Amino acid sequence: MDHGFPFDECNCLADLKGPGVNGLGVFVPWLDREKGGSISMHTQHGVTELLIMVEGQITVGFMITFALFTKTEIRRCYVFPARTTDSELG
Repeated sequence: MDHGFPFDECNCLADLKGPGVNGLGVFVPWLDREKGGSISMHTQHGVTELLIMVEGQITVGFMITFALFTKTEIRRCYVFPARTTDSELG
């Protein structure tokens, strides 16, 4: 199913038809990504994306007036604010 997101090396299990979980504007996808896989720059229109690392480590970032990049580790949570452009690299 094509949702218009440029997912490269991952699988996404999500329903992108609604405005977020229970109308709260929160998008929590389940992603399985191979080592070295990435999600290209994209924008979550109107919803905040919540990333919870279960296993492994990736570099995530989002752009506002400056670029912010950080590494996530197991049992860490990262929030991409609504209407920002973000990317992920495994």
